[in-house]
This record gives sequence, structure tokens and C-alpha cells, in this order.
Amino acid sequence: MKNITDTRLLKVTLSIISLAIVVAILKQLKAIFIPLTLAIFLSFMLSPAERFLTSKKIPKILVMILLLIIIFSSMFLIGTLVYKGVSSFVTAYPIYEDKITLKVETFVEKFQLPIEIRGIKSYLKNEVDWAYLISKFSVSKSISKTMGSFVDFLFKLFLTLVFWMFLTWEKALIFKRVEKTLTHEEALQSLNMAKDLEKQIISYLANKTWISLLTAVLGMLLLASLKIHFVIISGVLLFVLNFLPNFGSVIAGSFPVIICFFQYGVGWQLFVLMGAMLGLQLTIGNILEPHVMGNKFNISPLFILISLIFWAWVWGVAGMLLTVPITSALVLVMREFKSLKTVTAIISGK
Repeated sequence: MKNITDTRLLKVTLSIISLAIVVAILKQLKAIFIPLTLAIFLSFMLSPAERFLTSKKIPKILVMILLLIIIFSSMFLIGTLVYKGVSSFVTAYPIYEDKITLKVETFVEKFQLPIEIRGIKSYLKNEVDWAYLISKFSVSKSISKTMGSFVDFLFKLFLTLVFWMFLTWEKALIFKRVEKTLTHEEALQSLNMAKDLEKQIISYLANKTWISLLTAVLGMLLLASLKIHFVIISGVLLFVLNFLPNFGSVIAGSFPVIICFFQYGVGWQLFVLMGAMLGLQLTIGNILEPHVMGNKFNISPLFILISLIFWAWVWGVAGMLLTVPITSALVLVMREFKSLKTVTAIISGK
């Protein structure tokens, strides 16, 4: 009995040590693992298009070229939108400098704070380096901090595409090599698991993409109708941050509300925008998205939150964006092991 207990304790200890080592490797070598993970998901997402083109007897090299054109076209469109949005935001900061000063003055007067207004105005106008603050907190700088320098970003992009090309080119060969090392039943089980994983990832990414796009378009139309500034960058934030589970849509929706407050003050536009944004997020987040996604991922919201914090710590913003697909993939793999049945039951949303 004691030997069995000691063996179990040893297994648990070794498992914890192994997990800690894996996490440390993922964190230290994130410059390699983030592009590799992105390449894997990109490979899954483009596999239907790849199969369709291959079925039309198009040579594999041409299929790769066509898929690369699709990737670069999408990136060029997104990059153009981000550039225009950030440029308009940086250009307009002097206007908002005056508005921030005015809001602070109004706040001090309204609540009769024992602070000299002239002193505040002089400090905000002359002492605060607004250009420096904007450069520190602008979206472009945030992206730069997250991805590193522009050269580093290009390197990661290049590495992602290289990984994707090798994965796409050798995917069938890899499956054949793995099949040779397994029994017929094990090979069939692995193939079914791979198909389920591909189906789940494609379903998540495709549905999340068009739902995020719908949220962004409706949000931009709302902002344009109220003549609120920074429509493009607000749309980009609504699209990108909607991929962050639980908090993304709230953060994205807060940006246009803050802009509206500085643009119009506490006017009817602010209340209309707040009500409309809340209605939009509730309708899409609580009605449309659950209806479309269904119970496919079957992951506890608490575990999603824990995963979000964990992957944010390991890989930063990239980890946060990849939280759901990575977690759902891990859960799907764990379901195949009887020894992990208890862990899977805890993670499960059912």
C-alpha cells in the first residue's frame, strides 16, 4: 500500500515538474512558439481552401501561392486600416489636449475643490508633455511594445509563414509517418481526433471572425451616425478585442465612449452611444454568439478566465487572443486519456 502511495506521489511530483519545465520553455522561447502556434492555426483555418483547390487538380505549388496571396491581401487590408486609424488618432491629439484641460477645470469648479484653476490650466498646458504621453499610450506604441521592433515583427511574420508553408506542404506526409508507428485502432483514433480538432478550430475562428466583423461594422455605423471621431480605429479595436474572451468587448466598447465624452461631454450623444453599445454587446455576446457557437467548446467560463490570465502571462497579447483555440485543443486531446477524465470533468462547462 505504501509503495502504491509513493509511486502515485512520485508521478504527481514528476508531472508538476514536467509541466513547470514546459511552461518555462514556452515563456522563454515565445519568439519561436508564438509563430509556430499561429502557423498551426493558420494551417487549420486554410485547410478547407487548400482541399478545395487541390480537388480541382491545381498543382500544390500554385495552391501555396494562391493561399499566400489570400494571406498577404488580408494583412494588407488590416494593416491599412490600423495605419489610418492610428494616424488620425495621433494627428487629433492637440484638440483633445484642450478638451481634457476644459474637463478638469469644469470638474474642479463643479465640486468646488480647493485647487487653483489657473494653476491647473497652466500645468496642463505648459508642464505636461502631451506629445510624449500620446506617444507612450498610442496604439502604435502598444503594438510596438507587444511585437517588439518593426524588424522583429517582420521576422515573426516571416517565421509564421515559413512554419505554415512547411506544415501545409508536409501535413499529409507527417500523418503517414505517424500512422506507421501506430496500430490500426490507434491510427484511426488519432485521425478522428485530428479531424475533430480541425473542425473545432475552423468553427471557432470562422464564427468568431464574422461575429467580430459584424460587431465592428455595426459599431462603426453607430459612431458615424453620431459623428464621433476615430471611427476606423474604434472599428479595428471592436474587431480585434472581440477575440479576447470575457473582457475584450468591454474594453473595445469603452474606447468610443471615452472619445464621445471628451467630444460632446455629458450630452445625449453619450447616453445614446452607451445604451447602443451595451445593447450591441448584449445582443451579439449573449444571444447571437451562443446561438452560433452552441455548446461546441464545452469549457467552463471560470477555466477560460484562468486560461486567459495564464496565457497572457506566458505569451502576452498573442496568448490572450489564442486562449480559446489553445484551451479547446488541449481539452479535446485530454478527453482521449482516461487518466485525465477527472481534470476534463472539472474543465468541462457541462
